[in-house]
Amino acid sequence: MNATLTVVSRNETVVQYVGDFAKGLGCGVAAGTEPGARVIRIQLADTGDLLVELLDYVALAAIRAGVDIDEPLCRLRYRREGSVQVTLSLRCVELGLDQ
Repeated sequence: MNATLTVVSRNETVVQYVGDFAKGLGCGVAAGTEPGARVIRIQLADTGDLLVELLDYVALAAIRAGVDIDEPLCRLRYRREGSVQVTLSLRCVELGLDQ
C-alpha cells in the first residue's frame, strides 16, 4: 500500500518537529504551503505501526509547540489495489500519557 500522511498546521514549529521525526524514521519528506498554513508530506511505504507513531508524534509536537492538539490537520491518502485512492482527514482530540 502506498500512503502519504500530510500534516497541515498554522504553527511552523509543529511542522518542523514532525518533519524531523519522520526523516529520522527514514520516511521521504516534502515541505509545502497552503493558504495560511505550513504543510509537510510524509511518504509511507508501510502504514502499520509507523502511522500510529507519526500520529502520536503530531499530538506531542503540538503540545511541545504550545498549540491545541486538534489544531494540526492530518490527511492520510492511500491507494488501494488498482486505482482506488482513499483520503482520510484526522485531528487528534485527546492525548493521555500513561507511565
